[in-house]
Amino acid sequence: MVAAVVMPEHFHLIAWPENHISPSPSMAELMKSIKGFSAREINKLRKVHGNLWQPDYHDEILENEQALRKAADYLLANPVKRKLASRPEEYLFEWTYWHGFYDCSQAEQNATGKSRPRPF
Repeated sequence: MVAAVVMPEHFHLIAWPENHISPSPSMAELMKSIKGFSAREINKLRKVHGNLWQPDYHDEILENEQALRKAADYLLANPVKRKLASRPEEYLFEWTYWHGFYDCSQAEQNATGKSRPRPF
């Protein structure tokens, strides 16, 4: 897993398959497993039943580093666009492999339309 953001009714995930898993699960099987397990656990904590996540999923192949960065910026900007945080790194339900090293300024600019100075 490279990055993840959990929103109130959906989540974003950037990941790549492990080569040592054989046979590899299909994307549909993987999403069903992630959504099913997480919904059961979250509903258990909330003491509720029923659907938690949006029913479908969207997958995309990220063919190079530029595509990965664009996807990460989109993913990290999502909570800011929804006004769940004022800056990407302030959102509690996000995780990145490079936490603390990724410059969120592009994601923030994409979400707010405002830029801030990049760190040194």
